[in-house]
Formats: sequence, structure tokens, C-alpha cells
Amino acid sequence: MQPMRTRILFKLLMLLWLSGTVSGLAQSTYVPSGDGPGDWETVAPELSLGWCNEGMDSLADFLDDRETKAFIVLQSGRMAVEWYFDDFTQDSLWYWASAGKVVTGALIGKAADEGFLGLENPTSDYLGEGWTDCPETEPDITVLNQLTMTSGLDDGVLNPDCTLPACLGCLDDPGARWAYHNGVYGQLTEVLSEATGMGHNLYLATRLNQPIGTSMFYLPSGFNRVLISKPRDMARFGLLALRQGIWAGDTILPPGYLAQAMSPSQALNPSYGHLWWLNGQSAYQLATTQFVLPGPLIPSAPSDLVAGLGKDDQKLYVIPSADRVIIRMGNDAGDGVLAGSSFDELLWQRLDALDAAAWTCGCNGDLNGDGIRSVADLVLLLGDFGCATADPTCPADLTGDGATLVSDVLALLAGFGVPCNP
Repeated sequence: MQPMRTRILFKLLMLLWLSGTVSGLAQSTYVPSGDGPGDWETVAPELSLGWCNEGMDSLADFLDDRETKAFIVLQSGRMAVEWYFDDFTQDSLWYWASAGKVVTGALIGKAADEGFLGLENPTSDYLGEGWTDCPETEPDITVLNQLTMTSGLDDGVLNPDCTLPACLGCLDDPGARWAYHNGVYGQLTEVLSEATGMGHNLYLATRLNQPIGTSMFYLPSGFNRVLISKPRDMARFGLLALRQGIWAGDTILPPGYLAQAMSPSQALNPSYGHLWWLNGQSAYQLATTQFVLPGPLIPSAPSDLVAGLGKDDQKLYVIPSADRVIIRMGNDAGDGVLAGSSFDELLWQRLDALDAAAWTCGCNGDLNGDGIRSVADLVLLLGDFGCATADPTCPADLTGDGATLVSDVLALLAGFGVPCNP
């Protein structure tokens, strides 16, 4: 038996290598063709995610109790979960709050790639002298400082959203201090408009909305410009980020910039990139504080998760290792803070439990019906590998996408050796 097992595992490893999955999950290239009926493919969550019905019911109750309006899970780009609560619908509009910072950052990266601006250039190149109340340090503040929250300007003002020069006073040298400063961030849309010669909404429409089929827009709110969209628009942007800026074979955002934006931008707060929050780092610093806390931002979440996080618990989670995007829109879930909150950990405790229980609440992958996912099932799956017809259905299609592919092999391996429930 051992030689046979060895041959099967060798064949499996070769299959994974040939499919480009040596270092992890093979990412799909699927993106929705449109937003009409049937334009966005769906997959059953119990198959694509392995989530039990009873666990999903509990998750839905939790989200409803926490003032959620929309919750979406994309698996390999396809719609696995799409829930709306109360009178909210697929076509309802909602604000991203600070989760929208990642869209602004993406547009800045696009503008830099097009030659409109330089990330290392002084912000005063675009806003002119006197945009702050710091004549000594202002020439040294760059667009990159704005993207990474390291301007050195004083965030302890009465109105942290204020973008008037009088509100942007000196506190430290650029790059010497990390501070979540909405006023400094807010000037990035002005940088974008001045550098491109286009209004920020026009640049957003031509560079993002039209290519990927979204309808996002900035709405003035006091000193802020708040991003507004439908829930599916947030999910689409998350999918674009997951696909490293590539959409249906076209490069929409520069992949090099996105890789930089989704990596630690400085050592002061390693859990912050270019307006993206990063999980799995050695320490983190939350908005409005100068306390550096040890450990990852969201302990129960995957270590490679990156996120756009906004006030009232607007959440955009991108998880490359799972080929997954999750979004949450709604009212404050309980903490009333600007970005990361305890809701992140509470939600991910439940999501992690659903993932962990995926192979004990059913028996997805037990192809021979003997009550356990084993080498025998792997042999049957490999025999069906490459099946891509819906009539008759592929017998070893474990993810519900109509084909037997590497994703099905990985689904079986996730529960390999785990007995099924009676």
C-alpha cells in the first residue's frame, strides 16, 4: 500500500506544480462580466467555502444583531454569500468611510504610473506652498508620507478632518512619527485633481469605474470626500486588488504599486501599508493612539489578510491565500472607532470557526462513501481531473463550479483524514 500511496502523492505534487500552486492556492482569473442577472457567477457556500448551514445561520444572526446592512463573500471571484439586512438591497448606496482610503491610494498609484505625479515628490509640488502651517518641514512632506500616515503633522487638533493650513501644524519631522491623520489624507484627492488636471470623480470614473463595472463616487462631507457605492462595487474593487490590478486580462492598476501598498510601509506601525491595514505583522498601532501593541492586528484572521477599514465598521478584507474577498457595510457594530475595532476579531472568530468546522459538518470529498476523506477518494478525484461538463455533472466537483480542478484537490486535502459526522 505504501508504494501506491507514494505514487499517488507524487502525481498530486506534480499536478500542483504544473498548475502553479507550489506555494499555495491557485488563484482563479475569473471576474464577473457585468452586474445584471446571471452576470456574476454564484457558487454554493457549503461547497465552495465548506460552511455548514447551521454555522451560517449563526453568522447571519450575529451580523444582523450588529447593525450590518450588507455582507458579501467572494470565493475565487464568484459570489458565495450575498446577504442584505432590513430594507437594504443590492442597489442600495452606502459610505465606505475610511475603507475608501484604499481606493484613493489606488488612484494615486495609477496617476504615478501614468506620469502625472511622483510618490517621492513634495506635496507642495501639487498643492503649492502654504498648504500646512509648517514652513520649516512642509517642503519635506511627500505624497508617500501622506499615503503612509508619516507626515509629522499634528493629529491632535480639535477637528482631525480639517484640511485648512491652520489645522495642519507641526509636531515632528516627516517620517519620524506614524499618526492616523484624516486631514493629511484628505488632501490626497486635491493632489490627484491638481496633478492630473481632472476632477477626482472623473479620474475615478475613467480609471476604475468604467474598466471594472463599478459606480463609486466621492461625496463632499465637511472637509472630507467620502466614497459612496453599492455593496457589489466594494466587492469588485476587492477582487481587483486580489487579482493584483488585473481585470479580464487588462492591467487596470499597476501591480507593482499594489504589492508595495499591501506591504509594511515603515517600521513605526508595521501593520500599515499605503492606506491598507495589514494582518500578520509583529505589532500594530491603532488610529488616534500612539500605543504600539504586540502581535497581529486581527489574531483570528489569516496572516496574509489586508484590509480597508472604516468608521462604523465598514470592512473590506482581501485574503490572497484563500482567494477570497469579504465585505461588510453597515452601522457601528459597537465600538464607534475610526478604523480597526474589536468587531474585526469578533467577526473573524466566527469566520475561522466556520472554516475550521468545514470538514466535520458534512463529508465533502468522501467520494467512495466510506465515511472518511482518504487516498481512495484522492484516486477517484484524480481520475475525474479535468472534467468540465455540466451534463452529466463532474462527480468529483467538490467546489460546485462545474469542473474538477486543482481547487477540488485542495478542498479534499483540507479535510484529508478527518472522519465524517455520523
